[in-house]
Amino acid sequence: GIVEIANAAMVRAIRIVSVQRGYDPREFALVAFGGAGPLHALALAEEMGVPRVVVQPRPGLASALGLLVTDLKHDYATTWIEATARVDPERLERLFAELEHQGRTMLQREGVASAQASFGRRLEMRYLGQSYQLTIPVPGPFGPTELADAVERFHAAHEAAYGYAEPAEPTEVVNVRVSAVGRIDKPRLGPAGVQRRAGQPDGRQEPRPVFFRSLGFVTTDILDRRLLAPEQAFDGPAVVEEHDSTTLVQPGWRGRVDPVGNLLIERMG
Repeated sequence: GIVEIANAAMVRAIRIVSVQRGYDPREFALVAFGGAGPLHALALAEEMGVPRVVVQPRPGLASALGLLVTDLKHDYATTWIEATARVDPERLERLFAELEHQGRTMLQREGVASAQASFGRRLEMRYLGQSYQLTIPVPGPFGPTELADAVERFHAAHEAAYGYAEPAEPTEVVNVRVSAVGRIDKPRLGPAGVQRRAGQPDGRQEPRPVFFRSLGFVTTDILDRRLLAPEQAFDGPAVVEEHDSTTLVQPGWRGRVDPVGNLLIERMG
């Protein structure tokens, strides 16, 4: 049905930012947010082989909170196509320094103190003759040793992304990039508060039948997230309700509340 179609589209999107970039989803947790994200998350995790799903408190407000506390960031780049065998590290260091100066000037205009500013350097590299490139982080200051290390990291990144590397093949630099970041102070997460109610000591409400594609209708625990205490655990199938979202815990998964109120949902067995 329409839910499976929506899930398939989201799985494709996850593959683009994981498998197609050389990352194995089985080595990561899936963070679910938004009003509907936690409703689909377990089905996506099962499809991708992801072992853990994390649902933060107030998942429907995650994007709004992110906009308020995200760091300021500006990206700068210059195209410089040069075989790495002919790259002058001193010239490359000057290019990095020029881009960092642009970023530092912009952050100062935005009121970012020097102590709160940081810069990330990257080279976009490829094998000679390729039409696509990989982004390789590099340290500063840049010299011959850093250039040799960048080439080695490129070979490793190419093998991770495409399944092979050609260390004997010549490489080239395509673009020089710098990210200028102004750090914003983040709120500290404290212990989760619990709103206990008489007759609902663990947040459980009247069970309801819920339809699962593989099982049909199953009598399912309904939990009020506001009443879940830190370290409280529960097994699926379960539905966790809150004002801004709903989390569907599939059969075969177990949920637990961490000290700051995140739901940590892991595959059983």
